[in-house]
Amino acid sequence: MNGPVEEREKLVYPFGARPSPTVSNFTLGKTAEDNKEDYSAEVVKAVKENFYVDDMASSKDTVKEGIELVTDLPEMLKKGGFRLTKFISNSPEVMAAVPLED
Repeated sequence: MNGPVEEREKLVYPFGARPSPTVSNFTLGKTAEDNKEDYSAEVVKAVKENFYVDDMASSKDTVKEGIELVTDLPEMLKKGGFRLTKFISNSPEVMAAVPLED
């Protein structure tokens, strides 16, 4: 109690804290905004409009657009410390573009 003040800094945000969903959504949007120059407007839009906490749902009109999403989206979000997993698509070509580890 009488010693010097010790300053500490958290390096990660605690999962399950009441504001966690808000913090997660803000961080996703910030990651998209920070990297928008390197990715298509569709990928940036998907991050900003298609996530709910840690789930994302999106639909594309073409296989080409689906492949772009499953390749560029994880790459962009990795820059913000996110790792996307559990992909699903009714297109075998899109699923073939998802790395096996994801």
